[in-house]
Amino acid sequence: TGSGKTEVYLNLVHKTIQEGRGVLFLVPEISLTPQMIRIFNQRFPGGVAVHHSHLTDREKYQNWLSVMSGEKKILIGARSALFAPVKDLGLIIIDEEGDSSYKQDTNPAYDARRVALEMGRIFEVPVIMGSATPSIFAWSKIQAREFKVFEMPHRHNQQALPEVGLIDLKEEYKNRNFSIFSSKLRDSLQRELAKGHQAILFVNRRGHSSFVMCRSCGTVLECKNCQISLTYHDSHRLHCHYCAFSCDMPSSCFKCHSTAIKYFGLGTQKVEAFFQKEFPGIPYARIDTDLTRRKGYLESVLEKMHRREIQVLIGTQMISKGLDFEDVTLIGVLNPDSLVRMGDYSAPERAFQLFVQIAGRSGRRKKPGEVLLQTYSPDRDIYRRVMGYDLKGFLQEELHVRKSLNFPPFASLIHIQSSAMDSRRALDALTQFYEKLKLELPANLYLELYKPQKSPIERMEGRYRYRCILKAPESPELWEKLFKIRENFRPPNRTRLKVIVDADNLL
Repeated sequence: TGSGKTEVYLNLVHKTIQEGRGVLFLVPEISLTPQMIRIFNQRFPGGVAVHHSHLTDREKYQNWLSVMSGEKKILIGARSALFAPVKDLGLIIIDEEGDSSYKQDTNPAYDARRVALEMGRIFEVPVIMGSATPSIFAWSKIQAREFKVFEMPHRHNQQALPEVGLIDLKEEYKNRNFSIFSSKLRDSLQRELAKGHQAILFVNRRGHSSFVMCRSCGTVLECKNCQISLTYHDSHRLHCHYCAFSCDMPSSCFKCHSTAIKYFGLGTQKVEAFFQKEFPGIPYARIDTDLTRRKGYLESVLEKMHRREIQVLIGTQMISKGLDFEDVTLIGVLNPDSLVRMGDYSAPERAFQLFVQIAGRSGRRKKPGEVLLQTYSPDRDIYRRVMGYDLKGFLQEELHVRKSLNFPPFASLIHIQSSAMDSRRALDALTQFYEKLKLELPANLYLELYKPQKSPIERMEGRYRYRCILKAPESPELWEKLFKIRENFRPPNRTRLKVIVDADNLL
């Protein structure tokens, strides 16, 4: 982090444009787009088009036309920008390659990185991937010498990486500190803010509290459409983050009628409330998807951070990568355990990437940086790796584990999911599909086929979901066969029944 890879990108783009060719520049998060647009517009005034989901249809259309005609040579955008008709494409750049946002799980499901590599092959143009925390997929390609690797092992100004410290929250509890801020983090915030420096507080969830529970009977309030706990927001309403359902906060438990209802977990709104209480008068802002839906909000906050009108930024993963603020000297990571413990084979990879990236927002100029991770599990190996910035050690160990289990990138985990408004129909359809797979899929094309079971999130948007997992080596032949089986699949009573086939997505 802070090695100067953006300057490398700018030089590559300049060279490509001098040759009269177009450039496609992908960023993983919309939060990175304003900063990149500002940097690119300074270097290439009038030559930059933009594509992301916060633009109106008219704005998207105008940008689309400008790159198709060749009027503008550079298109910056999130993953869907990959499909824009950039005239005479000469270069594809994927910034923060390790970010999971490049994978789209809804139809059409695709991984922008893999699509970009295929486009590079078809159009015979170079694909440049950059990251301080490359994905396991990219690392395996580097090890196999399928990717060329150019290392930038030092920050461009020779500034040291920030020191990472662990805080054991069990000790805080023993010392009767019930605040979300440990005593060390509170003291560090007071010290840095008194100097006029800036700080970032990272929390993994938006909203106020992750879930609401009745302390009398243990009932957790769930969405009526999804098998997901509702998140409490400061508006005194409960929201589902998977569908549009929301409702007022109840005064009593619907099951036992007790009034002993309490909020649990940590979200950006709760951090904001605690911060206001403990640091009154300090200018701050919050960034999460609840707020960035407002047009211009994100750009306004980032500009205020650059002008030092804001001292503290509270946010989710949107603020973890790519942002460059020269006065940020302190990062507080408030709930890292929630990332490490996610029930997914790729959770350690995503957690490591996120911790290193968020740490990289600190101490980027002449002022030294500090990072504090508050955890209930300080002995976990992943925290030791983060403290030492041991990227290669982490990747090698993770590759070893995945190879022993035949997990990606050594095999694909193909996720076949059925969904329907009726649970029985969803299960019956998937069972029939599973039997067809056993019958029609040649045994030499796959390693294991697991029986149908409930999806980890059993119900979403009112639809019941079942899945089966196929573990298989990478093979175009396999995918061709799979899609042919799905195309010819004709279960009875197909109305509003869906069967999807996706790769490396188990949720």
